[in-house]
Amino acid sequence: MDEEEIVTEKLQFNVPLIKESDMPEDQRNEICEMVVSTFEKNQDEYDRAVLQIRQTLDEKYGKHWHCILGEAYGYDLTYVPKTFLQVYVAGFLGVTIWKS
Repeated sequence: MDEEEIVTEKLQFNVPLIKESDMPEDQRNEICEMVVSTFEKNQDEYDRAVLQIRQTLDEKYGKHWHCILGEAYGYDLTYVPKTFLQVYVAGFLGVTIWKS
């Protein structure tokens, strides 16, 4: 693997694409940064990344946070207002976060 491929691989997680959110902007930005850094550390271990995201949110914002990760999934959920976020990481991984 040459240097250019390594740089490209590292950059793919850096810019999250927010699809939908009702969170306050500062909370949304903080959670997006945390999601990106978690996936940079756990690139191939998605189960560990999702668990780490959920545990961090439970510690910081109180219990009952949920996180789904996948490439193609649907959902119908009920959540506490101002706690929903759907973001894409690495261009194809959808991450849905909410509190119930």
